[in-house]
Amino acid sequence: MLAAPAAWLAGRLGVADVPDRPASRRDRLDSDAAVNARLPISLDALVLTALVITRARVDTIANAIVQRPPELVRQIPLVGGLLPERAFALLVDWLADPLSQLVLATTFGLLALYLVVDVIETWPGGRVRWTYPAKLALLAAICLVSVVANTGMVMALRQLSTPAQFAHDGGVLMSDLAVRWLLEGTNVYQQDWRTTWVVAAYPNGPGLSHYPYLPFAFVPAVPLYLLTTTLWGWYDHRLFYLIAYVGMLAATPWIAPTRSGRLALAAIFALNPILANDLIYGYNDMLLLAIVVLALAAYRTGHVTLGGIATGLAAATKGTIWPLAPFLVLYLWRGRRLALDRDLLRPLLPIVLSALLFIAPFAVWDGRALFEDTVLYNSGAPLPDGLPIKGWGAAAYVVAFGWVDDLFAPFPFGLLALVVAGPLFVALLIRQWRRNTLPAAFAHFGIFSIVFLYFSRTMNPNYLGFALAMLAIGYFAAEESPPPGRAARAEREPAAAGVDR
Repeated sequence: MLAAPAAWLAGRLGVADVPDRPASRRDRLDSDAAVNARLPISLDALVLTALVITRARVDTIANAIVQRPPELVRQIPLVGGLLPERAFALLVDWLADPLSQLVLATTFGLLALYLVVDVIETWPGGRVRWTYPAKLALLAAICLVSVVANTGMVMALRQLSTPAQFAHDGGVLMSDLAVRWLLEGTNVYQQDWRTTWVVAAYPNGPGLSHYPYLPFAFVPAVPLYLLTTTLWGWYDHRLFYLIAYVGMLAATPWIAPTRSGRLALAAIFALNPILANDLIYGYNDMLLLAIVVLALAAYRTGHVTLGGIATGLAAATKGTIWPLAPFLVLYLWRGRRLALDRDLLRPLLPIVLSALLFIAPFAVWDGRALFEDTVLYNSGAPLPDGLPIKGWGAAAYVVAFGWVDDLFAPFPFGLLALVVAGPLFVALLIRQWRRNTLPAAFAHFGIFSIVFLYFSRTMNPNYLGFALAMLAIGYFAAEESPPPGRAARAEREPAAAGVDR
């Protein structure tokens, strides 16, 4: 009889931070609507506005650096001739070619419509049911125009110029060749890139004898390569990334518990100011993010095997995701007795087997070359044609204070990162143990990644964009469903299910 008053009093005093029962879907949506009704603008509208404005500035700066000559833009099939000659000539801006200006104008027009819908949704006392699907449609349209169409434009410009232009070295130039070489029976991890088009784009390297990505970064693209080269005679690895991008957008609504959270999370994933622009020029971090989002959506909906397969594929794509493993394993094992038995191994087997499916053949083919390119090179080991000191982290101080003679000189960055980030890693695991949720696993991974990378040899902007997506998961997906395989027990012991609010 005293349980309910005691729980209420504990909550008021801040003693218990876990609710006594999971919120139903209706409860969550009603709460979401109630919060929005009290605000002049919803959180998703604010997040989307900030992202669109930031992306517009990032895109225009990128256009100024990698210029798109109007005479070349005019030759783009289908869209290059849409504008009359006079209008095309009048749309002159040093930050954007005429078509890019139309992309920006269309994007901001869609944002304006989104804000109007948000005003209707947040009208005091109003509850309009069509606003959520309308927002989803407008967000999808913004992604289509701002990212997909922009990427298509840059791919077309590459085909109109040379293969070495308008493309990232590893994510496109090397990966295009990796797919071709695989079809020819050549091991990409044994190749030197100094005789390929990569040199034309990046004559001074670095890493012209290393392919730093794991096999899933290019192997699944083989059917797409064969299809596109048959249909229109050329292939660009960004086509593979765009398919993953669309899949990511489709999976995102299954992650966050509230409508506003779903929209905000989708916007952060799809319009990330760093990763979205990187997709346009061919970095592969959006591919990795798409696989992680699929894994997260599968876990959140109770499909543990599918989630494990997707996690394994992510691990077979880029090593930057590997530090997620301890946090994710801790979540998957929670509530289970720590004995080496079938129940403990069951959620891990799909992860291991799907990763080995792609990594093992190349390890057998030439394990030394695979290890050198994907592990030693990325960790900054002293290799010929190794990784330089660069980026936005503490490495800049190492160079500025003259602690190295050149950018390829050895320096104990690994030890420095271990000393600083190692205790944090342990602390984050303990923190997750105390409140062991799936969003916490991704958020803790994102926090650790930023700190660790800051003290590493290379802290590239794309790493930070990916970490931002992980932090967003921790915030917007914070209401937790029962852990995999424990729904029945969660109903009996709701307080032990670790539900977030």
